[in-house]
Amino acid sequence: MILANIKQNVTDLADEHPETIFYLFFTPYSICYWGKIENNRQVDWHIGAEKVAIEEILKHPNIKLYGFDDQFELICNLDNYTDQAHYGQWVNSWILKWMRDGDHQLTTDNYQIYLETKRDFYNHYDYSMFHK
Repeated sequence: MILANIKQNVTDLADEHPETIFYLFFTPYSICYWGKIENNRQVDWHIGAEKVAIEEILKHPNIKLYGFDDQFELICNLDNYTDQAHYGQWVNSWILKWMRDGDHQLTTDNYQIYLETKRDFYNHYDYSMFHK
């Protein structure tokens, strides 16, 4: 289902427009969001689904994909967020700068390290402050 969704909504469009470079990124959700996922025991499922998406997207040379879920200082600073998923406009500025500079771009050489770093961090983070 994930693969079909990515193909229908992302890669098919890129294939229809090979002359266009598409810039995509995974939204850096707050640690509260990840706490909810961890509480439901879905961290590994979530990262597995992202792996499927990344592997499909990286097959398309006209898509540049970025990931920021390993920017833990950003994600763990709740002052950057208005709720568990929405961040302040200054974070948009950081993301645009990172993308312009080519920072945090996912490639066939680095995406597995990115996913393992996330998996380790989010599976072992101390979420107890959210359960008081």
